[in-house]
Formats: sequence, C-alpha cells, structure tokens
Amino acid sequence: MQWAKYQSPCSRHYEKTVGDTPQERTTPAFLGIDEIGLAKGKGSYRLVVYDLTVPWRPQLIRMHTSRKKEEVISLLQQFATPERIIGIAIDMWEPYKVAIQTALPHVTIVIDAFHLIQASSKALDGVRKNVQTKLNKEQALAMKQEKELFSKPIEDLTEEERKRLQAWEEAIPELARAISLHQKLRALYRCRDFEEGLTLLADWEREVLATDLEPFHRLLRTVWNWLPEIMNRFLCKISNAKTEGKNNQLRAMNKQGFGYSIQSLQARMEMKEQQTALNRWRNYQDRQEKKSG
Repeated sequence: MQWAKYQSPCSRHYEKTVGDTPQERTTPAFLGIDEIGLAKGKGSYRLVVYDLTVPWRPQLIRMHTSRKKEEVISLLQQFATPERIIGIAIDMWEPYKVAIQTALPHVTIVIDAFHLIQASSKALDGVRKNVQTKLNKEQALAMKQEKELFSKPIEDLTEEERKRLQAWEEAIPELARAISLHQKLRALYRCRDFEEGLTLLADWEREVLATDLEPFHRLLRTVWNWLPEIMNRFLCKISNAKTEGKNNQLRAMNKQGFGYSIQSLQARMEMKEQQTALNRWRNYQDRQEKKSG
C-alpha cells in the first residue's frame, strides 16, 4: 500500500521544501528570532526564526519545539553558510544572546525596538498602578480607563486626547514624569545616528536617576544590561516588528487545526507565503497589462 498518498499535503510540502534542518536553504543575511505561544501553560512557547533580509516581508524559515539555549545553538549551527549571517534581531531573552554568541560570534545582535518600548510601557503602567493606590475608588477607576492614553505616542494623539492627557499630568506630577520618561525613550528610535541616540539615552538616564520611580529604575538596569545590543540598532537596522503579524497567522492556523504539529504549521505558513507572493505577482502583471493597453 502507498502510504504517501495518505500523508497530509502540508507534511509532504514540509519534507520537500524544509527537511529536518536549514542546511539546504540559502542562508539569509539577517534573521529574527522570536517565540510564539500556541497553547496555555508553562513550556508552551515555540521558537520561530524569520528571514528579515527583505524588511517589509519577513519569511518564516524555521519553527522549533524548544527555545532553550542548547537547541538554539544547534539550530544556528545548521545553516549551510553561517558566515553569511550579518545580524539577528531578538527580544531581551538572555539564552538567545548566549546562543548567538556561542554559535555565531561574528554576528551583530540587535534588541528589537518593539520589546524595549514594550518594557517602557510596562514601567509606565507600573507607575500608574502605584498612583492608583493613593486615589479614591472613583478616581482610580477613571485612571485605569485611561491607561492606553498614557502610553500612546504623542504624535498620534488627537486634540481632545492631548487635553485629557494634559489634565492628568497637571493633576498628578508623578504620572507626568513617568509619561515624559516613556516618550523620551520612544524618541530613541527617531534619532538619526549612533551618537545622537547615545546622547539621548544618557539624558534619559539622568532623568530616571533624578526620580524615585522604581519601575523606571528597573527599566534603567535592563537598559544597562542590554546597552550594546540596543545601540546596535543604529549599526544594523533590522526589526521583528513585521513578524508579529505572521505570529498571529500561526496562532490562527493552530487554532483552526486544534493543535497542528510544528512541521505542519511551518509548511502551511510557507504555502500561504508562496500563494501571497504569487497573487502579488499576478496583480502586478495585471496592472502592467492595463497600463500598456
């Protein structure tokens, strides 16, 4: 009996195009390493590796059941020409950093901007929660309902939102200082070069140390620990920002399939990416034909 015909088409696609290791693939110049939670509970995170060579179109190249340091080292060592890899974007997960330094010591490690700003938002929210404990029930509820406003980019605020924010800042100086620190750290990624970015961080550090806002003191210690990798963003401008959409697609696929295997999920995503690329090419051809017609 030919068992192959009973195999999942996605499993056959995986075996044909991916195999068990990345060795047969062209080694990308830039990678993004992230994790995705596909189920509830401890140990449910899965490693995902993206090709970031085309920044606006990240491509999934590998999923793995474990994100342990030893597993990441093994995976990185499997690339056919690892010397071609220039930079890798990661979040602030120490095992990723150690794994890259062990397997690919020549590579530039970049802390993704999203994760630093996320940590800053968490610090700001920590201050907000501390302030709330000093307010009456009605005021605390009103502040809780505005928590998204406090971390929203200043440039994205409407006139009405600006007035509301100003009212909160005037009423609670402690909150105003936290918002200012958060917005200043966000401005790091609008700096034009390394020197300008380093100057901004030095100013931000002085402002943090001049306050008694413990959530931002903890954030400052994180920045100290990861400073080289944070500043590497000015030397190697890569980001995992676009991969979150892919991660959401993987979660949706997994939910639809009630727990696909890692191989099946990866193959499904690859097939989707190929179909998307084909559709874009067809749309481009149609536009060109209309122009010439």
